[in-house]
Amino acid sequence: MQIFENETKGLKALVFLDLEATAFTAEMIEIGAYLATLNPDGSVKKVGKPFKHYVKAHHPIGWAVTKLTGITEEKLREKGEDFGFVLSEFRKYVGKYWNSCRFVTFGEHDIVIVKNTMAEHKDTVDPAYARQIYRHHWDFQKTLGTYVQDEHGNPLSLKNYLTVFQLEFDGTAHDAIYDALNTLDLYQAARIHPEILAEEYQKVLQNLNSNKVGKPIKTLIKMLNEGKTVTPEMWDLLIKETFR
Repeated sequence: MQIFENETKGLKALVFLDLEATAFTAEMIEIGAYLATLNPDGSVKKVGKPFKHYVKAHHPIGWAVTKLTGITEEKLREKGEDFGFVLSEFRKYVGKYWNSCRFVTFGEHDIVIVKNTMAEHKDTVDPAYARQIYRHHWDFQKTLGTYVQDEHGNPLSLKNYLTVFQLEFDGTAHDAIYDALNTLDLYQAARIHPEILAEEYQKVLQNLNSNKVGKPIKTLIKMLNEGKTVTPEMWDLLIKETFR
């Protein structure tokens, strides 16, 4: 599918990544990832073993994040590792694909977490690894959000996108490894079901806000969706009627 092939052109792998973070400082406390090697067309060739680590934070987790993720201060004391070590282990996990992959997240917040955590550890951690992640980042929610939206023109949650593509959420939400896995599942489902994308995009076009695109465009799209033929002369007439 062209919209995905443009994003994966020349790549050997995608790394599906999810991070959990402290409530107030957005500092990483958990990382989960799946490495998927690719065929030349961008379809998934093979999925590797999962990568999951807890990360020690400089700041309190916050009760809201603990309630959401189940990650407590005690768990970080017992299982948390230094950010520099985790970043190094992540680099080893990606291995030979480090310079020929993209890091796929569901939303932009994960990249905010990488940057904030890097700022907290700038005196002790080489920034090169973190830079590689956010310079080669792909927000898959943003891509899907162009073609699949709710009735108000907003992107959906990960769980709701999975429902659109007839999938159920696998595992526990807000557990980094499961969020990464479900993002991978969503990518594969969207690739193999172009008919669902096409159907959802037609809904998006039908619901276009005329305040954003203008009445002529909205009328034109409505006519096309109704199976009517639109000629250049009809388009000119629409423009003239709008501004007369």
